[in-house]
Amino acid sequence: MGGEGLKTQLVAPLKSKGKVLGTITIGTHAPHPSFGQEMELIAAISSQIGVSGENARLYQQQRVIVEQLRASEERYRQLFESASDAICVNDLHGNIRAANRACEKVIGYPREEFIGLNIKELFAEESLRFAREVHGKLLSGEDIAQPYEQRMVKKDGSEAIVKLATSLVISEGKPIGFQHITRDATEEKRVQDNMILYTRQVTRAQEEERRRIARELHDETAQAVATASRQLDNFILANTGKLSRSDLTSLENLREEMDRTLEGVRRFSQGLRPSILDDLGLLAALGWLADGLSKQDGIVCKLKVVGGRKRLLPEIELVLFRVAQ
Repeated sequence: MGGEGLKTQLVAPLKSKGKVLGTITIGTHAPHPSFGQEMELIAAISSQIGVSGENARLYQQQRVIVEQLRASEERYRQLFESASDAICVNDLHGNIRAANRACEKVIGYPREEFIGLNIKELFAEESLRFAREVHGKLLSGEDIAQPYEQRMVKKDGSEAIVKLATSLVISEGKPIGFQHITRDATEEKRVQDNMILYTRQVTRAQEEERRRIARELHDETAQAVATASRQLDNFILANTGKLSRSDLTSLENLREEMDRTLEGVRRFSQGLRPSILDDLGLLAALGWLADGLSKQDGIVCKLKVVGGRKRLLPEIELVLFRVAQ
């Protein structure tokens, strides 16, 4: 500044919110012993310049933030529209406020008609009660198992089975609605139901075959062995005085072996299809199984029942018995 021939200089800070952002310098070519009132004017000008500079910086930051938000919203919009799963948003009253194109395929409504509907028009009463339960848990901060299954009524009146993942939509720290990601699981459910039906049929066929074999073992094989054992016993009684001691001992051993064989056939027949399972139920059958392990195999086994006793569906009792067996 000395090269400019200035005789007097005044430097004032540029401040905003108590921070110094820079300085402003004023100089004269002639000596100026005192600026007097000019000092107040310069201080006011520097203060205004400081505030203006800070406002410009904040404005620039705000522009950057707005641009980032706009870009983020655009990316979300692109993801929202291009998602293969149906995505829709409803407010806290159940009114649909937004939906992507994939909703048309799942719900059967054109998007223009779908937006504005209430979820009451899409769910049967039972599914609607469950939806309210899910919404209530989300609002109270509880965790729910997701995705969950619901039955939805399409525009043509047909029923679709869908899997949903639901989350809260938050604005300014307050919940304003729910977002649902939905996938049509009708065909998947049909395949699962068919598999369950097929498994039941296979299990039923297996059990019928077990029952048939058990009946044949009991009615034919066991009876034949029992008859042979009685005939041998009668033969021994009728010929006790005619047979040698060694022959009698051999015949007695043979009869005992036949009795053990008979007991084994009966036990195997009961194991194939215990009648106690059909007549008295699962608990009685498990008790019989435990007693058999203790008495026949020497394995200490006890049955402990927790809770009330009740009968289950026959196929469920059968599967549980086979698992335990």
